[in-house]
Amino acid sequence: MSKTFKVKMTGIESTPKLEKYVETKLNAVHRLIPKSAAVVYDVELARATKHHKSGKIFKASVNIAYDGTMYRAAESSETIEGAIDMVKDELWSEISKKRGKELVKKRKGSRAIKEMAKGAGPKKKR
Repeated sequence: MSKTFKVKMTGIESTPKLEKYVETKLNAVHRLIPKSAAVVYDVELARATKHHKSGKIFKASVNIAYDGTMYRAAESSETIEGAIDMVKDELWSEISKKRGKELVKKRKGSRAIKEMAKGAGPKKKR
């Protein structure tokens, strides 16, 4: 299992504290990804505009690629940390929803095999 972080900052200063914050938040999402997967995190943090002083001026976008699957989330917020938190939450729900669907398919297939082994055949929909 390998993970690669690519962080691009546009219009904001890169600090070790900010990079550590990004890595910490994305490690929470990493728990949902299979352990055998090689994962690439492509992170872009930006200040959307220079002439505005308040409002949703910071944006964060993250692409996660592993095993031929790609997830993307992008959010804007008043603080860069807030944007990162919102992106993490969006990725968490997207990946967990996909995992849930895969689990249902697996269980449905196992159920069908069990029914065939009993000799009853698969259940038919009414």
